[in-house]
Amino acid sequence: MASSSLPFGIARLFANVRSAAQLDSESIAAFRIAAGCVLVADALLRSRDFWLFFSPEGIFPLNTLQAYLEPGCWSLNFLNEGLWWQGTMLAAEAAAGLSLIAGYFSSVSCFVAWIVWTSILRRTEPAANAGDYWMACLLYWGMFLPLGDMFSIDSLSKKKKEYATISLASAAFLTQVLVVYLYAGISKLQGDWLNGSAVGYVLSVHDHGTWVGEFLNTSRIATSFLTASTLLLEIVGPLLFLFCGNRSMRRYIAFFFILFHIGIWITLSVGMFSPIGITAWIALIPWRT
Repeated sequence: MASSSLPFGIARLFANVRSAAQLDSESIAAFRIAAGCVLVADALLRSRDFWLFFSPEGIFPLNTLQAYLEPGCWSLNFLNEGLWWQGTMLAAEAAAGLSLIAGYFSSVSCFVAWIVWTSILRRTEPAANAGDYWMACLLYWGMFLPLGDMFSIDSLSKKKKEYATISLASAAFLTQVLVVYLYAGISKLQGDWLNGSAVGYVLSVHDHGTWVGEFLNTSRIATSFLTASTLLLEIVGPLLFLFCGNRSMRRYIAFFFILFHIGIWITLSVGMFSPIGITAWIALIPWRT
């Protein structure tokens, strides 16, 4: 059915959703650079405990790990248990990240990054968190976006540049990001999240909160406010971003989510989850009014 034959309100909603799925080239490029930084940082952080996580004598021996994983679960790290090969995979992760930052063969670099990230994720899966899986999804959809149109070496050889893109990949990327928060918000509609004590409990978990988080946890008012704010942002934010036709409003929503992840970053020790969340929202920021 053509949108012109739909009632005005529904047609307007379709137009707003279509607008939300249209990603600006500058934002896609910024996402590419941020994703590259995440890859380089992840490779460096993993190298600190390289022997512990990747050695046959470490906490995840390959035979034991493969028994834990689902049948058919692939990883290039499984090809050889030797430390030289595991180190090569970390080096490949860093190299793919640097290539993304520079915007050199951007789509190919993103494909390599997805393969290597997924491989390393599965090699260390018992220690993975939700952010690790999320990053794999972002890299997958990123392969089909015009990553090199702006701020890249690739763009130097392009005569015609698109300033925005809308495609199945951009719609899937948008859906991937919004569903993460909407599902998280809806799943929180119970127990400690409804009585206002959830954030205080999370910050009190041993070795989970930072000193900033411990300080915030001394105020019941602050933790109750943060609990309610988290619920509101995770449930209302994605819906408002999707159905609001105002690009400036969507920009503010994206910035609120970025601030949300910065807040998580400084109050909780959750690995690369916050940088990955920030990276996801960078792609959705409307560059032009």
